[in-house]
Amino acid sequence: MEQFAPTRQAVHVLPEGELEKKLKEGRALRVKLGVDPTSPDVHLGFAVVLDRLREWQDAGHVVVLIVGDYTARIGDPSGRSSERPVLPDEELDANATHFAEQAFRILDRERTEVRFNGEWLARLSFAEVVALTRMLTVSAPGTTTVTAYSQDHKGNVGAADSYVVINGDEGSALATTGAFPGESGDRLAITKVSGAGIVSDGGGGTWTWSYTPPDDGAGTVVVEASDGHNRRLTEEFRWSAANVAPTIADLIVTVPPEPACQGAGNRVGVSFTVSDPADEAHDPIAGSIEWGDGAGSSISGRSVAASHMYEPGDYSLIVSIADGDGGTDTAQASASLRYAMTGILRPFDPDGTSTWRHGATIPVKVRILDCEGRHVAGLAPTVATGRRSGDTPIGTISEATSTSRAEPGSTMHSDPDGDQYVYQLASGPLDAPATFFVYVREAHSLGANSWGSPTPTESSQKFALK
Repeated sequence: MEQFAPTRQAVHVLPEGELEKKLKEGRALRVKLGVDPTSPDVHLGFAVVLDRLREWQDAGHVVVLIVGDYTARIGDPSGRSSERPVLPDEELDANATHFAEQAFRILDRERTEVRFNGEWLARLSFAEVVALTRMLTVSAPGTTTVTAYSQDHKGNVGAADSYVVINGDEGSALATTGAFPGESGDRLAITKVSGAGIVSDGGGGTWTWSYTPPDDGAGTVVVEASDGHNRRLTEEFRWSAANVAPTIADLIVTVPPEPACQGAGNRVGVSFTVSDPADEAHDPIAGSIEWGDGAGSSISGRSVAASHMYEPGDYSLIVSIADGDGGTDTAQASASLRYAMTGILRPFDPDGTSTWRHGATIPVKVRILDCEGRHVAGLAPTVATGRRSGDTPIGTISEATSTSRAEPGSTMHSDPDGDQYVYQLASGPLDAPATFFVYVREAHSLGANSWGSPTPTESSQKFALK
């Protein structure tokens, strides 16, 4: 059976660490879900939430469905740009009952409580509602109101044990506003008692707070209002800044002009920048470059330039970085270093009009040159044939046995006298009359097709048999 994972699929769990503490107490927790009774149906999105609640029940906990009957009766606009429809009491009660019956198809009825927020909200007087507003901070977007409290100069604290949390990212501006109640004519002086950021007095008991955290983290800010007559009020809230992963930008791979040099004489450069809203002092960047040939280099900083020496070939590079706070990024690039392979040489005509009699031995020749124009020996180019377009071999590829240099298979041999590779193609196994392409392939070279265009790893030409 799958192990219970209480925070699976959760984006944030606030306040941080509190859930873990409660689970360690070993007692059944009460897990609450608010339900809007203006609709009676459980749609698929709700079923996902109910399924997660069932996991909590199966782990021994109790689910409490809180039906928002009272807020629905007054047209609560929370989280919306317009009011919810105000429905008759009978319809709201019927919707709540119907919703619960559908929910019990997923939830365990024996471990579920159904409560209505009208049980406590309906009993509040207007004075008590106004008093509640003193417990809240008017927060900017990106703020999670977990709870908040006011505290007077004697240390008396309201009936709450949590805070308003201002959420954001490192390097981004956080802000919130608030207001203190005061007697008519009072001039309240606003100051910051503790915490990060700047608190500005807006007059009339109002204040604003702003802060750009240089790194991920969290903190508490205490704001105080004084009327100059030994009467003080404080408001306290928390801020939280999430780490932002660094980003690799402007990755450039610089490859020397072709053709490549023989041996490990080809220097490839890599440069890129790193974007991270936290500065280098708080989020020092470190990482590595895997060059694709088994070698690697360590890197650091926000602007990186490095190089590596290669032999001819095709390589995949991987750049990896980390900011030390769990943020990472990777990027991939490639580098190709190839010799220059000529088009197929004479006796093949460069315009593709060559014609041989069926059964003739056809010399296939190419030259492969390095960065200094020298012949590259020791390679193993191969020969293949195909009908017109496409490279499916037609017949058996073999070298004519009439030549003293004939070898089995399709591999060309190096002719040191002519600084070229040669293959004596036996045309007998090929069909005739027909038109063919002949291909020479070498993995480390850039060739030319029958139209003279560069072609990686291949040169080709057209010919006919009669």
